[in-house]
Amino acid sequence: MIKFICIQLIIFISFINLSLEYEDYDENSDYGKFQQQQFMNLQAAQKNVLKKSDEVTNEQYAESGIQNIPVELKQDYTHIDNWPTSSRKLGAISAVALDVYKNVVVFHRAERIWDAQTFDSSNNYRQQSLGPIKDNTVITFDRETGMVINEWGKNFFYMPHGLHINGNYHYITDVALHQVFRFNIKNSTIVPELVLGKTFTPGKSANSFCKPTSVAALENGDFFVADGYCNARIVKYSFSGEKLLEWGRNSFQGENSNPIEPPNAFAVPHALTLVPSKELLCVADRENGRIQCFSWTDGKYHSQYHSKIVGDRIFSVDYADDRLFVVNGPEQHEREVAGYIFDMNTNEVVGKFGNFLDPHDLAVTSNAREIYIGDLSADKTGNRLHKYILNGVKPTITREGTAPATKVLQHRGETALIVGSIMLLFTVLTVGIAILISKRKRRGKKIAGHLKFPWEMRSSKNFFYNEYNQLQNDDYTSDQNEFA
Repeated sequence: MIKFICIQLIIFISFINLSLEYEDYDENSDYGKFQQQQFMNLQAAQKNVLKKSDEVTNEQYAESGIQNIPVELKQDYTHIDNWPTSSRKLGAISAVALDVYKNVVVFHRAERIWDAQTFDSSNNYRQQSLGPIKDNTVITFDRETGMVINEWGKNFFYMPHGLHINGNYHYITDVALHQVFRFNIKNSTIVPELVLGKTFTPGKSANSFCKPTSVAALENGDFFVADGYCNARIVKYSFSGEKLLEWGRNSFQGENSNPIEPPNAFAVPHALTLVPSKELLCVADRENGRIQCFSWTDGKYHSQYHSKIVGDRIFSVDYADDRLFVVNGPEQHEREVAGYIFDMNTNEVVGKFGNFLDPHDLAVTSNAREIYIGDLSADKTGNRLHKYILNGVKPTITREGTAPATKVLQHRGETALIVGSIMLLFTVLTVGIAILISKRKRRGKKIAGHLKFPWEMRSSKNFFYNEYNQLQNDDYTSDQNEFA
């Protein structure tokens, strides 16, 4: 059994190395200088966010998707206390999504922190020596009870960012690896079936990214990648990973940025959402403080949404029921950090919800009755994941220790290990019993009554217990190195 497991591990590790191997990026000699300038622009822009909302000088866009008249908004949603379970501690939450069962899935960074030392001026990840995050980074919570259903993603990711779920497919971005992954969780949560980008190598091509932030997938399998912090572009791919379309340009100019940027210009395209009724892809243009929407067929600009109420930074967006739900972020203005709701028909902010510290992503149910927010920072209770329900909707009673009602997903590798171990134990028991019967028959002894199992026999310490303990030690220690 030990030899069999070792052989399987060797084959598995070889497959992983092959799946992550790509040709080196042939970097343009000017690319490093360009990225260094973008890094400096990013720092300047984050220190000078007193920009677009105060002085609207471009009349064309002032009349197109920009709300200038402050209105008093009411809280349309109520926070649900004691959700999720406090027994599962989370690090900074970079993404939140709803799976096919409408359970809540978060992508978190555990103990990993993104600070000024994480990347150099050319966007290379400086902390490879830390290794991948050892904790599970993808956690599924029961939407009603708040209990953990499933978790995976340990020893794989370095700096989690985006998560998008389409059926059994989980699309994930890692800004340290500069890569996009697609997992079919019915097959494996260990080995991705598709990998785009070159490991730890920033770039700009059909198969290279620089800190990609988000993914959105269509029902036909095509998907979009927001390539994100450096390249400020949207790239459309086929299901197989073939590049179909690209648009966008960088508008990060720091202090010299225009009051209102033109369409197709992004200052960190940070999150994506789809509007099926209009066949639109909408982008949270983070540092421009707006949502831009484009045709998901050809990338043609359609509309934008911006308001002084929301402010100059929009971190995430989700669509439900002809409305765009967004969360803003901290800035130098004395503006409330909260969730806001744009009516897509009037282009105006019509509602708000919550108060947050550093909200990074949100997910909304299709009927717009429930909203889930992932925060980079913990509140006074230590919670980073928040649930809100529409006023008037009866909340589900949540209790600590309630068993999850949804079927628990398991790693294929773990399931196979358990099944194999059970079969092996059964084989050992069968052989042992056969040997015992044979010895007794040879001695001419008649076996009376029922044959006792090993744990019923005093003599089992000399044979069966030793074999059973050895099997447990050999089989289950291998699970600790499932992605070495």
